[in-house]
Amino acid sequence: MKCRIAVVRSSWGSPSSGPRIASAVITNTALWQPDDRVPPGIRAARAARLHRLATVDTPTFVHAASWVGRPGPETADAAFTWAEFVQRNNSELVAGWGNLVNRTANMIHKNFGEIPSPGELEDVDRAVLEQVRGGFATVGSLIERNRLKAALTETMRLVGEANRYVTVTEPFKLKGDDQRERLATVLHTLAQCVVDLNTMMAPFLPHSSNQVAAVFGIDDFMPMPRVDEVTDLDDEARSYPIITGDYQDAPTWGRHPVTVGTPVAKPTPVFTKLDESIVDAELARYAGSVPDDVTGS
Repeated sequence: MKCRIAVVRSSWGSPSSGPRIASAVITNTALWQPDDRVPPGIRAARAARLHRLATVDTPTFVHAASWVGRPGPETADAAFTWAEFVQRNNSELVAGWGNLVNRTANMIHKNFGEIPSPGELEDVDRAVLEQVRGGFATVGSLIERNRLKAALTETMRLVGEANRYVTVTEPFKLKGDDQRERLATVLHTLAQCVVDLNTMMAPFLPHSSNQVAAVFGIDDFMPMPRVDEVTDLDDEARSYPIITGDYQDAPTWGRHPVTVGTPVAKPTPVFTKLDESIVDAELARYAGSVPDDVTGS
């Protein structure tokens, strides 16, 4: 039997253009069996969820990677639960990644209003910059081998290193005129780390990566996935949805130095803490689905 896969051939790039960002979760999800291989009760729900994953920044689906990549094994089906989804959203995306983005942007806005020019780097600055830069090779290699869980885990580890850098350098305590150059250096370093990490997050969170990029003055960062209805290769009378996209203009996979003087406005939180009541609400919404479609709590 023939299969149709939404392959993003140009997304990872070529030797001449350099690697480019691919939507790893979207590409990995893009193989869909024709409807005759899917239980009738979940066809409509499948198409609806596919469209939501590709196009909508809803509180429950914008952070799909928090459960697609993290909880399950690499080589077997993972048991998804809404309870774990909420827990990971709140503890990892909001408290980890979202906290790093928001406090970096807030400190830059409050103290400079733009990305500041750094002074002389100290060892602690160079160390975190090198750690984060190294993630492009490590995370990129994992994505190329379709090890999405490991790739996202490594990205979140680097988010932790950047948050640890904040704890060590304590930029919020650098308030004197004689400390302003050091403050500028720390905040410039943090801005670079956030922009780098956002690039690594983009394959998993393409929608919110654009929001994070906009906070730091980067427009049209990540091309968006879309849902196309395609015909079956064996039977043109049948059709089914796939997730695909045009990634020709995606940014290259690597460090893009932040531009000194880029305005940074006061940010609004990109990630939202979810109330635990969403667990019961989502389970109730899918109460009529077949067991394999949506699992319980």
